[in-house]
Amino acid sequence: MDAATREEFATLRRRAYGPNPDIADDPAALARLRELESREDRSLSPAQAARAEEAERLFGPRPLRSEVAVPSVPSASETVVVPVEPPLVEMAARLARTPPPIGRGLLIGWAASIVLVAIVVGALVFGLASLRPVSPVTGARQVASLDQPVTDLEVGDAMTFLHQAAGLYRYSGLVVAVFDRGVMDPDQICLLVGSEASVAGDGELRFATGCTAGSFFPTANILVKTNSPDELTAAFPVGTSLQFVWDGTAVGVFAADPPPPTNAPA
Repeated sequence: MDAATREEFATLRRRAYGPNPDIADDPAALARLRELESREDRSLSPAQAARAEEAERLFGPRPLRSEVAVPSVPSASETVVVPVEPPLVEMAARLARTPPPIGRGLLIGWAASIVLVAIVVGALVFGLASLRPVSPVTGARQVASLDQPVTDLEVGDAMTFLHQAAGLYRYSGLVVAVFDRGVMDPDQICLLVGSEASVAGDGELRFATGCTAGSFFPTANILVKTNSPDELTAAFPVGTSLQFVWDGTAVGVFAADPPPPTNAPA
């Protein structure tokens, strides 16, 4: 068909198969449509014929032509049965819309991804379940809260840096010093705990220190020993653990009893 004939063919199809068909009232146009459809059927290429056969195989045979009553040329009271069929392009479109089959490789890959996800989730759950919890509770009890700084503390020549402390506190022969940021550490608040004798310069300069770490309070720990201040050994038995914690307003003092003795090997 040339371009003009194809345009005529498309117009006749719209009149026959469009949403508002009117070709039944025009016998001449209907006859021309049948002529052009027959010509198209004969001009199908082998590939187009193969697609049509494939469409029939997938969707069944082409639907029976519906009967359209049209007046014959000699008499308006007589009717002629004219077959009407859907265009071949419609069947080809149905064939094109058929989803491709899922390949075996795709199915294997999908199954492998599910297995991999299950393995990762299982490993994560096992890791969390096997994480041994460590309790921070040591049996310590709070024994004091130091919130009254002292100002009459005797400081030796080697301990003059204590004058830079933000607060000095006494506890059972001990001195607890709180240092603001920039004194002992440029970015942290720190604690220093030692005996009054050491602060005055009359004893060994042994101190326990601890500084903040992020949201953790500064903490210093000491152990009550035989050479600890007399006030301390009178208040706690040797081997007692003491912890000092600065919470920003006061120093909390916590004590944990000495561990029970263990039997020595024979």
